[in-house]
Amino acid sequence: MAIRRILTIDNAADLAILKQVSHPVAGVDDAVRALMDDMLETMYDARGIGLAATQIDVHRRVVVMDVSDDNSLPLVMINH
Repeated sequence: MAIRRILTIDNAADLAILKQVSHPVAGVDDAVRALMDDMLETMYDARGIGLAATQIDVHRRVVVMDVSDDNSLPLVMINH
């Protein structure tokens, strides 16, 4: 697992990347599972409650969330 840099809208270069269209996920394989792990680790490190793959410069339709007080209920949503 790895913590990835989160793109922000206040950076012009990041904003252009964030506007790109994300692609559907054909199937869940080891690469998608690794992405999900990285996204959760990145989100928890940033003390957030949700993160879209586009926010870490991966243009796939994957979103992670966890609104629990103790980060014990991760939720992953994949659009394929």
